[in-house]
Amino acid sequence: MIDLKSIESELNHARLARIEAEAASTDVEDLIFRVQHFEPGRGRLFFFVDGGESEPQRAAN
Repeated sequence: MIDLKSIESELNHARLARIEAEAASTDVEDLIFRVQHFEPGRGRLFFFVDGGESEPQRAAN
């Protein structure tokens, strides 16, 4: 037998996931647009890249 409550619940979860994905996509598209259309003097964009921690150097004996 088909459990309609379960199907309704899954459908609601899928709808919420789609809405969240669309919102995230819009945020990314907005950031890409701002990077591509950067205007000097109007705000600043900073990119930080962390390459990880390097191993401490050992003293030579």
